[in-house]
Amino acid sequence: MSRMDEGRKRVLAIVAGILVARHLNTADDLFGGPQGSPRTDAMIAAAVQWADRIMRKIDTGVREMKQSHGSFDRGSDIS
Repeated sequence: MSRMDEGRKRVLAIVAGILVARHLNTADDLFGGPQGSPRTDAMIAAAVQWADRIMRKIDTGVREMKQSHGSFDRGSDIS
């Protein structure tokens, strides 16, 4: 797996964690029982899907910006 893939995976995990944390109100939500928690599992799956969707939107925006403004180098300051 490339370094970019690993970095992207970490960003997705952080975004998904933020999204799901807003809905974990009790320790049972976080830890569940011995079998786990179907509700928590479903929330995590949904958060990962939303995080992936957010990242794809960002990718599309960056791609469109590069096409309309030409390729910019990584060292330049983007405002």
